[in-house]
Amino acid sequence: MRAGQREREIFTRRLERLRRAAECDALVLYSNGNHSFLEMDPVWYLTGHKVLGEAVVLVHGDRPARMLFAPSWDRGRVAEESAVADAQPTDDLVRDLARWCRDGGLRSAQIGVGGADKLTARRAAELGAAIGTDWRALDPVLQRAAACRDELEIMLADQATRIAEEGYRYALSAVRPGMREYEFGALLDSHMRELGADDNFLLVSASQHNLAVHAPGDRVLERGDIILAEISPSCGGQCTQICRSAVVGTASAVQREKFALLRAAMLAGIAACRPGARVADVVRTVDRMIGAAGYEQYCRPPYMRTRGHGMGSGSTFPGDLRPDSDVALAPGMLFVFHPNQYLPETGYLLCGEPIVIDEGGGRVLTRDVAVLDQTEGA
Repeated sequence: MRAGQREREIFTRRLERLRRAAECDALVLYSNGNHSFLEMDPVWYLTGHKVLGEAVVLVHGDRPARMLFAPSWDRGRVAEESAVADAQPTDDLVRDLARWCRDGGLRSAQIGVGGADKLTARRAAELGAAIGTDWRALDPVLQRAAACRDELEIMLADQATRIAEEGYRYALSAVRPGMREYEFGALLDSHMRELGADDNFLLVSASQHNLAVHAPGDRVLERGDIILAEISPSCGGQCTQICRSAVVGTASAVQREKFALLRAAMLAGIAACRPGARVADVVRTVDRMIGAAGYEQYCRPPYMRTRGHGMGSGSTFPGDLRPDSDVALAPGMLFVFHPNQYLPETGYLLCGEPIVIDEGGGRVLTRDVAVLDQTEGA
């Protein structure tokens, strides 16, 4: 993602938001170069750049942010993508950070660290030697400060959702008995990258009676299989997720009935997603509907994990949608809503949509809400 004038203005607002929330004279934002759509990457959040190696962004008072990154040969991509103008390659990140802090007259008690949960014990000790041992881990503070997505994150999520839907339709059109799981996954992944996805977390599996969804293997698809696809492409570093189920051949009446139950529960849950609503209450809306159909005992692990979760390289608030979550939904929160679970008659089924909370409630980002797809001509 190139950082133009509009994007730079958004990153400036993000910087001010983090400064206010941190209540520190200086911030050190760290990334180890490993990216998960279930974890916040504070370097990406402040720069728009997904680093290949270690990186830190130093924010000191009202001064412009500065960035150290590795490897040095990534300087071209950093210059094109990063919203931080002063970005310098380094072959010793801790040494150069220590020099910056020393030159700025920083005391360790003034420094808060974002991305602290990505530090190994050894790296944390080295960081303490460089900036002082009194630095404060700020990951929960920064997560909350970034919980409500800005217009750039929502725009990128919209783009990623279009890619997810188109990729799924393309791969589904090619499904035939005899295809292997990994071939279906490869069609999905390659087409989404052609459409502009810069990353993708993908689970694809199939069975006559799925117990869960997992990474694609070499199982050969058979007529009557239910293909499960959890599709999570990234656009500009912002992920989305759609959850889809498809029958190889023609769906049975029981399969259609049980999928319709999960879909209705999902839509009821999304309708309950309004500003101020507690996550726990929204989850109970789903669980009550599925439980009333006779599946109360299946509305808990190991038959399901969660009713949804935040996603992206920014904040992952509201986190997992669980019955014990006291998080209150607010405009700008972005997450996938999915009542994915096991039912004894059909096995595990996937049904999920990405939504963003606005003043009117939960806005679904997909153009087509999940149905139980089928490849009748296969």
